[in-house]
Amino acid sequence: MGKCFGFLFNKRIIKLVACVILIISLAFVIDETGIVSEAREKDYVKIVSITPNYYRSYTVETTFVITVEYNLKSADEASLFVGYNTESPHEYNFKYACEKVTKGKGTVTLQTTVTPVDWGSIWKVKDQIVDFFKGYKSMESDFKACICLTNASMGDIKGAYASYEFPIEYLKVETEEDICPNIYWYKEVSRQNEPKDIDVDNADYFYKEEFDMSLEEIASQTLSTEFNPKLAYLLCSLSAGAYSEKCTRENYRQLGFSYENIDFFEMYNYYDKPDDENYREGSVAYTIGDKDTWDGRRVVLIVIRGSDGDCPFSKDWRSNFNFGTTVANKGWHAGFDMAADEVFNSLKEHYGEKLPSNNTFYVITGHSRGAAVGNLLSMKMYQNGVPNQNVYDYNFACPDVARDFGLGWAWNTFGNHDNMFNIGNTADVVPLIPGVFGNILSGVVDSWRDRNISSGVLEGFVLSNWGKYGNSMWFEYGDCGFGIKAHIPLDYYVNFYREQFGYASHRDNLGNSREFKTPLQKNDYLSWEKAWAKGIALSVEKGLELSVCCPVDVELLNQNGEIIGSVTDGVVDYHESSLGDLIIFVEGDCKHFLVLNDEPVTLNLVGSDQGTMTYLATSYNLASNQVEDYRLYQNIELKKNKHFSDTVSISNEDGKDINSNLEVVNRRGKAIAEVGDDGQETMVKGGFVAKITDNIWVLPAIILGLLFLIAALVTFILKAKQRSGKRKGTFSDLTDSLSGQSEGEMDFGDVMCPACGYINPAGIKTCMGCGKKIKKRKR
Repeated sequence: MGKCFGFLFNKRIIKLVACVILIISLAFVIDETGIVSEAREKDYVKIVSITPNYYRSYTVETTFVITVEYNLKSADEASLFVGYNTESPHEYNFKYACEKVTKGKGTVTLQTTVTPVDWGSIWKVKDQIVDFFKGYKSMESDFKACICLTNASMGDIKGAYASYEFPIEYLKVETEEDICPNIYWYKEVSRQNEPKDIDVDNADYFYKEEFDMSLEEIASQTLSTEFNPKLAYLLCSLSAGAYSEKCTRENYRQLGFSYENIDFFEMYNYYDKPDDENYREGSVAYTIGDKDTWDGRRVVLIVIRGSDGDCPFSKDWRSNFNFGTTVANKGWHAGFDMAADEVFNSLKEHYGEKLPSNNTFYVITGHSRGAAVGNLLSMKMYQNGVPNQNVYDYNFACPDVARDFGLGWAWNTFGNHDNMFNIGNTADVVPLIPGVFGNILSGVVDSWRDRNISSGVLEGFVLSNWGKYGNSMWFEYGDCGFGIKAHIPLDYYVNFYREQFGYASHRDNLGNSREFKTPLQKNDYLSWEKAWAKGIALSVEKGLELSVCCPVDVELLNQNGEIIGSVTDGVVDYHESSLGDLIIFVEGDCKHFLVLNDEPVTLNLVGSDQGTMTYLATSYNLASNQVEDYRLYQNIELKKNKHFSDTVSISNEDGKDINSNLEVVNRRGKAIAEVGDDGQETMVKGGFVAKITDNIWVLPAIILGLLFLIAALVTFILKAKQRSGKRKGTFSDLTDSLSGQSEGEMDFGDVMCPACGYINPAGIKTCMGCGKKIKKRKR
């Protein structure tokens, strides 16, 4: 036996077998996903990943996100085509996607939607037989994707520089029982009144939105870059529920982020009181949960709460008004950016510095402050390498989050972030600001250039437009007027979507009977310009915009002398007015006040440091988005505690001309000087007195000083008379003295003036009584 098989252990035989195996291995480069049909040192293309890498239906369209690596060497440019074998088992239809590429290496991501074909079924046997007689050696049964790198107008494997095939498996999974979640949210605006011992099913305290399928099922109906009305409804309800810790916890459980009493989510910053010492001014409350879906993927749900507490006193609202932009991300709203960083860092703690994207998709939503944070969070994830195709981001009533420094903001961001949808009500002022300030200032710049034939910008202003990343869309709903009433509570937002689907057990939270409508698609929503015009039409057409750029504290008073808004040390205070009647915006040293009516107002300014001031008063047609008139003051000398005042109004004759007269005033409001457009000051009548009495202690000090002088003068006169009474005498007094009757009244050596009889001390040459010279008495 040993002799029979001994040749197998011969060294030469072993080497020969090893060489044959090596040659075969080099001839066929095999990996887990496909076969490379071209040598890597030449033109090269490869499908790195397909998400999902399976399908579960032969009759339903499936969306695949394909990541492709390529290296083009044979031409300066070419096209990448994506095809599927939908018409023949061995041939590909390359109509699904195309991407232009240039010479060199690169990576692209393509999205395609296709209905898979079951080539292994009995109904497809005839196609396989036909292909067999065409010369194909195998009976193909796989559904496959193919990427083709070519310079042709359409993909073709035969003439391609390189191609790559990727088999996609049919995944037959026994899914769990369908999830039909209920989403809850608290009826009141403030969660401070939320009952602790009442169940969320109590209709007296909580609303309930009913859905017929799970979050992942709804999301899988469309690409992340395609607007999904049903997903918008679900996420809007989650955003409304985010204001309540109780609702948020229950909502995550309803969506399947809990199993056998174990919660697969974590809640952050849900403190009992808005002013809790652990809650920072740059914080935000949010919840992160993840779970495995029925098809083997992972879904990460991030729900971010809006502002907690009353405007403008809570930490959230102070952070909302912190428009100073960050250095790390130029132009990003500082208050929102800090909060987005907090959420982003929590994600990295959960999933690593490099967030996963393979077979993982993220869902982000929030309202108001939560929407702004979600908008920037999506940008941070994009910068971290998470493809937009893996992120579903729906933000409601999202204020503007970034500025472009005057370069021209693209409201849809050039399509680079079409997976982000910012949805607002035209009656809600919050999602329209602060972009309006950029529009007004831009209009003033245009007018300034026209009037002065100059290409320069207004000195002192950082002219910029504000906006949001992604798609900004507005709808019309409610009759509450324009302002904050359409912002909170969220009835107007949730009801708008409920009317389109009718899943809820109750028809209208506002008590109105409404018919369900066809769900609005993306093109049915309004643009920013139309939304602004629609919203303002609910309120007033004309308004005032007042801007001050310098280190000053500002007070704005109405015509009754009541303070309606102020900015002190950069802190915004609305006093008794509401956001919407008045809009205040602070950007560095620039303070902007937008008054949504044409009533006169008074602006009081107090210098908080030295420098120069630029002040702009504008009359603005809110409906037509046009600047009617403006008054610009530049290079005004500013000192600490220096006071200015201006009463601004719009002319009643034509409703266009603005009336403005900036003055330097003292602490009591009395005018000292008028300020010209060039900053030069002209003293007004009585201004010198007003300037002298600038400080409140000056006038009492002057009065006391005068009283002191009068008292001193009276005292001097009385003493002078007293001394005069002692020294003054007559001739009879002298004789009486000589006769001894007035002994002691006149000292030896005293001299009596012969003219008036005044007795002068010895040595006096001029009479103290009449001023005449006294002749030296002879002895």
